[in-house]
Amino acid sequence: MPLEWIKASLGVAAALSMAAPFAPSAMATQTEKPTQFVPEGHKGMVCMAIAPQCMTKKQWAAYCLSQSDLIEAKSCRDALDRPDPNPEEN
Repeated sequence: MPLEWIKASLGVAAALSMAAPFAPSAMATQTEKPTQFVPEGHKGMVCMAIAPQCMTKKQWAAYCLSQSDLIEAKSCRDALDRPDPNPEEN
């Protein structure tokens, strides 16, 4: 595998992972969708970012527990099966 191809792939992956939080689908809405995780039995590479869609639910839960500033994020609550601490009243 040529080294130039790997460098280009890493650059694209880094750019996509940095842009992902600003994508419209990543913005919080009133009807938030459940966090998507990689299936537990998945084999092979998915992506190269520290993001819930790149890890299994167990992997993301372990990462959330290691990062105290993320523990209340929606994706961490979903991975840890915790309810929203401030549910909106309808």
